[in-house]
Amino acid sequence: MPLPFVKKPLKKAVLKEYEEMTFFTKNEILRIYKRWAKLYEKKHGKITDEQLEAVDYIEPADVQTIPELTLNPFVLRFCEIFSENGTGNLRFDEFLNFLSSMSEAAPREVKAQTAFRLYDFDNDGYISAEDVKKAVNMLTDSQLNEDDLEIVASRVLGEVDLDGDRLLSFEELNRILEQIPDFKYLFNISLV
Repeated sequence: MPLPFVKKPLKKAVLKEYEEMTFFTKNEILRIYKRWAKLYEKKHGKITDEQLEAVDYIEPADVQTIPELTLNPFVLRFCEIFSENGTGNLRFDEFLNFLSSMSEAAPREVKAQTAFRLYDFDNDGYISAEDVKKAVNMLTDSQLNEDDLEIVASRVLGEVDLDGDRLLSFEELNRILEQIPDFKYLFNISLV
């Protein structure tokens, strides 16, 4: 469920709702809000009271400038999966949801769901060979040719596809991630 978008400054009631719906404290939410507003202002200038109603998102290119995310090959994909309309443009609530799901305090199950969404590029509920190839392309900065991508996708699915249908369901991915004790801590982005 999306969090309500609010204009600056954050009202106490909305801040409380953000606290209840994320894995952040009030102070962490306020720090994240300052980072989000700074990204907007960096590109568009200072937000005036008259502009507040028009300000509702930052663009994926803005998110890519965050030092903690600059080197992450999946930053644009994260923006895409957390933007409600799929454009990658993030309202504050979407930006907060993204960071919350990747926070240290987020449960392993939330991180597993995020990982699945990240790799399910066509949003069909499965990670297919094409999805694996797209992920590998992102990880290798498109350095592999199509034959090499096919080999990698085939090997990955061959090792982790438990039911042999050449598709990885969330349940299959989750079972694999349960076997990685540090997954919860490795699948982490911190801006606070």
